Amino acid sequence: MRIWLGCFLLLALVPLASSDGAFEKHCEWREAQLEMLEESGAMEASELNVGLLQLSLNSSRVRLDKTAETGIGSERKTWSRSSGHIHEDWGWWMMLCQLFAIAVGLLYFAIADSGEEPQVTVKTESCARLPYLDAVKVFMTVSVVLHHVLTLEQIYGLPDWWLPLNVKFCLGTEAEQPCPEHIFSSVHFWLCGLNQAYFMNLFFFISGVFVPGSFDRRGLKTFLREKFTRLGLPVLLWYLLLGPLLWTFTARVIFKERFYHGQDGLWVVRGPPWFIMWLLIYSVTYGFVDGPPVTVGPPTVASLLAVGLGLGTIQCALSGPLSYRSDWLPPFGVQQLVITSIFFAAGCLAGRNRWLEEMDMPKHSIWFLRTLTIIMAAAYLVYHSLLTVDNFQLYNASVHGFFMLGLFPVIFSFVLLDLFKHVNWTGQVLDTMASSAYTVFIIHPWVVVLVAWSCVFFFQACGTQVAQRISVRKTDAGAMPEFPLGPQFTFVLQGESDISHWHFALYTFVLSNVIVWPLAAAIKKLPGLKRIL
Repeated sequence: MRIWLGCFLLLALVPLASSDGAFEKHCEWREAQLEMLEESGAMEASELNVGLLQLSLNSSRVRLDKTAETGIGSERKTWSRSSGHIHEDWGWWMMLCQLFAIAVGLLYFAIADSGEEPQVTVKTESCARLPYLDAVKVFMTVSVVLHHVLTLEQIYGLPDWWLPLNVKFCLGTEAEQPCPEHIFSSVHFWLCGLNQAYFMNLFFFISGVFVPGSFDRRGLKTFLREKFTRLGLPVLLWYLLLGPLLWTFTARVIFKERFYHGQDGLWVVRGPPWFIMWLLIYSVTYGFVDGPPVTVGPPTVASLLAVGLGLGTIQCALSGPLSYRSDWLPPFGVQQLVITSIFFAAGCLAGRNRWLEEMDMPKHSIWFLRTLTIIMAAAYLVYHSLLTVDNFQLYNASVHGFFMLGLFPVIFSFVLLDLFKHVNWTGQVLDTMASSAYTVFIIHPWVVVLVAWSCVFFFQACGTQVAQRISVRKTDAGAMPEFPLGPQFTFVLQGESDISHWHFALYTFVLSNVIVWPLAAAIKKLPGLKRIL
């Protein structure tokens, strides 16, 4: 059975072995990227300067190939589908291999003998259930919802390719008109940057905490069956059903465009559940490589700083030509693959050695880390307040990678865990939200898109001019797309003040949470879903 299921790891991780040719093309494209953009005028927003492309952290070239702008309720323009270049991207096919491996694993456990494997002797006492971790999980899930509400708003004309619907506030409803810079722009990038720096890494850490105990109690076969059921089914559900349907719904219902399900390769759509896919990969890897327990004491201030500085050095090295991305990798490519795997491994060590129960640093050490976190967060806010279109030369990918993708996530994750540990987080509401957080993570893109759509109608009812824009993203030969090459549907709203941004963000964030948490709790109670969700 171990050899047979080893095919999962081969199909899920084999893209590393076949990346040389594509990686060379990616490096060549990166060198010529800015020059080609300036010459070809590929970005339809001419105000977007070269620096803004760098802000995407070496992402693949985006060409807004065809744009249709019409006022809501006016005569529609015909939008023709793109040429389907997605099938020429090897990363897209490798993502299909990952999904196929998950489907094979699920099929195997569905037809295999359901006899229980003998219990494995517990190697050491594993981490018990800690109530404050439930509070941390709820907090981070709310942060995920906030993050996607913020990224749904286009700032500086940069689209969010994770969700099919974007909203953009400009001085007018014409695409070529500039978008004003406000306080919201700085706060938007600051919050998004802080979230991206830590929250997915901390999700992997907390998930890893409970993996050793689960493996010890169940044994390999039962452990893998449980992981494929709880993680594999939601991955397939999103990638093959909920994600593609969200794109189709946005096109046909919200924008009333001629778009058929699966067009341009969008019968497979990556989204926030990329985290669940990679958690499954890491968990299955643990099941096959688990050996004698490794005894490591709780981290100290020195060890946390050493790990953070080491990760920062690695991220700094990966911020140049090595910052490779593709559909089968986590969103930020190799950089995120490295740091998430390290956080997951650290979580497994923490669970095996009971770090979270035994860790008790002196108060002066805790306050040192808290102060360091506040200083870094404040400096990051000042940095983004200075980082404008006219002053983009301040941006440095290596410095950003060293501090915000290396040192900060390690320090802030520990500070956040310590903060929640010293607060009494109990109650029926928290228990219900904690049990529903996994479902919220899976379904929240649908809720966010629908609530944002309703907010656009409220703006229009108040007299705001609204137009629709459809951008088809295509790649040239050698480009490495990081998201499915589907249409991006954008509402362009006339908003000359900062208040419009704040109203939209607050309305969408609050109402999305009010809807998604009770909805998730109800879905979780449906027959057959309790075991999965």
